[in-house]
Order: sequence, then structure tokens, then C-alpha cells
Amino acid sequence: MSAPSAAAPSAILLDPSTSEPWSPSLLGAVLSRPASDILSVSIVPGTDRPQPTSHSAVLSISHPSGAPSLVYLKSVSAASPLLADKPWPDRRRNLMYIRNEVRLYSEFAAAGAFLTPKVLHMIDDLSALTGSISSPCPPEPSPAALAGCRAALFLEPVAGGCYQRNPLSLPEACVAVAAVARLHAAYWGREAELRRVAERLQETGGSWALANRNPKELGKIEPNWESFVGEFGGEDPGFFGRPGVRALGARLLTAAPAVAAALAPAPSDPHATLVHGDYKAMNVFLPPPGEGGECVLIDFASSGVGVGVSDVAMHAVHALPHAVLEGGGEGELLDAYLAALGAAGVEGYTREMAERHFDLAVCDYARFVSGRFSWGSGESYEKAKDQENMGMIRRSYEDAKGLAKRTEEALTRLGY
Repeated sequence: MSAPSAAAPSAILLDPSTSEPWSPSLLGAVLSRPASDILSVSIVPGTDRPQPTSHSAVLSISHPSGAPSLVYLKSVSAASPLLADKPWPDRRRNLMYIRNEVRLYSEFAAAGAFLTPKVLHMIDDLSALTGSISSPCPPEPSPAALAGCRAALFLEPVAGGCYQRNPLSLPEACVAVAAVARLHAAYWGREAELRRVAERLQETGGSWALANRNPKELGKIEPNWESFVGEFGGEDPGFFGRPGVRALGARLLTAAPAVAAALAPAPSDPHATLVHGDYKAMNVFLPPPGEGGECVLIDFASSGVGVGVSDVAMHAVHALPHAVLEGGGEGELLDAYLAALGAAGVEGYTREMAERHFDLAVCDYARFVSGRFSWGSGESYEKAKDQENMGMIRRSYEDAKGLAKRTEEALTRLGY
């Protein structure tokens, strides 16, 4: 009987340009050590996360002096099997995400206005990509041009007792929105800097932004809402039977262009800023309780020009149960956000403006959910209930219904 073959190494351990293990010279550069010091590389158990948008893991790199060094690696390649079967527009979008993040770390984070993980080394071989994520998709480059199209971020893992979890408590969420307010304040109304953001990152920031989405998603909004009503309408006929709720999908579709436009400011807009663009609970490390430290923000694949409250609204519906938001949590989040903006020197942004932007952002995010993920089902909630990287609206019927209720209220106030 022949011996069983060894398991193939995880792709994260291989340089996508060569399909060979990462070279000692490159890993030595990551650790600021001679190549001869690199003894072995392994993956910290439980951290290997292959996804179509990126492949990440924490690497343990052994060397002669002391304990192994830990390095967080995020890698994306046009040659990745995770992307191979996707149409070119989708593969291009995923490559654009890593391009955005590389540029954020290399060109914008160094100003020190907000905390990010320390960059140990970058690989940026994305010259085959042209245009922006929201511009018309150009023809697919030749196989030769795409062969070496890849990027990698080697980052120092966040330490010092900082932590992630989802859902958050209301005080934790207030700390998180205060941190993103400091990011916003650093670019608030600064036209010259924002023109550079629009040119180098996303002209319209946000993973949810209509300009950055596949237009086909709009066609799914009404059917997905009808499916949700069909499955859960009997749970609360008084709510689902209301005309404005019954027509929520159609109302979202009608409002979508104007709502998206209102949240896509030009760099010259007085309320424009740099937004994180995907500010869910698992994209922020909170400081140890009671120590007064700063949050560390991660995953800037969708950063660009936007309205700051869009980050707050996404964070709210993604990281907090609807019962908390409806019980006064939404107001407390806005209070924490506005206080942090004021403390950072932003003037003239009133509570009335923030509340209107919050209404717009809730509708914009609900449109994204409706077209991209659906509103959920009993089966999907059961599968997702313990998945921290998913928002509460995809883990619980009560929270999905809560977003629908909040969206209907916002659409009514906005006149749709």
C-alpha cells in the first residue's frame, strides 16, 4: 500500500507570481533580518481565510533569536484559483479592492490622523489595472499582462490587548464611531486632499455605494423583498400588511439614484470627507476596556470620498441589534460621533444635518442589502447566527425586520 500523499500547502504560503514558497530574502525584508535568519514559515492555526476577494492568514516565521515572529499577510492575485472562474469585471473589482487598500496604507495612513496596523512590507504589482472601480470596465488585459498582477500586504498583527467582536455593546459601538469620526475630521472639507483621494482611491467611497456595485443588483431589490415578505409576512401581518412596507422594495428602487447621489459628494462639498467604506464591527479593533487607548482600523478596500455618517449608519445596523438602536442607541451613536467631530475641530455640522444623512445612509445600505444579499430566511439566519463577520441583519430575522422598519421610516421622511 502506498503512503498517503502530503497535503498541499495553503496558497497563502506561496508567492503567487512563482507558485513557490515566499523567498527567504522577501521574508527577511519583512522582518528586517538577513535572509539567512529565516528558518521556517507556518500558518497560525485558525487564521487561514481564503476568500474570492482576498486570501489572508497570520504567519509564524521562525528565526534563530527568540520566539517566532507573527506577521499578518493579505494577498490577492489575478492568477488565484479563487478568482479564475469569475468574469473579468468581477475579477477586476476584486483586484481594485486590494489596489485601494495598498494605496491607502502607502499614501494616506502615514499622516497619523487615525491608527492602522503597522505596515512591514508591501508588494504592488497592479499596473495592469486602469481606471477606477466606478469607471466603465476596460477590456481584459492579455494573459501575459495579468500573469504577474498581484498585491500583498505584510502587516504587524494588532496586539496590546485590542480586540474584535460582533455584536458590540452600545458603549463599544460609541467608541468605534468616535474613532471613525477622527478619521473623517482629518479630511473634512479639505478640497485639495479630497481631490487626491478621489483620484487615488475611490471617487465615491463605500462597499455599498451604487457607483461601485454591479448594476444587475438593482433588478434583485423587489424580488428579494417580496421573498422576505412571503416567508415572514405571517409573523407580523400588522407590519408587513402596511402599504408602505408592502411596497418597500419598489420604494427603495425608486429612491436609489437620488439617495446615492446625495451621499456621493464632490471633493468641494463642505461635508465631504474620507470615509472608511466598510465600517463593520470586525473592521475595528477596540482598545482594552478602561485603558483609554485608541481603536485600530483595518480593511480599507472601499475607502474614498463620501459622507461620514454613512460609516456610522453601516456600523450601527451591522454591529448592534435593532432593539438597541430603537431603544435610544441610534441617538447615542450620533451624539458620540458629533462630539468626536467637534473635539477634532469640525464646525458647522448640525444634528439636523447628521440625522438627514443617517436617513439617507440607512436607505442606501438597505438598497445594497436587498440587491446583494437578500433580506434572509430562517435557514440563512440559522447558518449565520454565530458568524461574527456578518452583520446582525443577516443573522437574525428580528434585526432584518428592524432594518426594514427603520428604512420605511427614513423613506417616508425623505419623501419616497
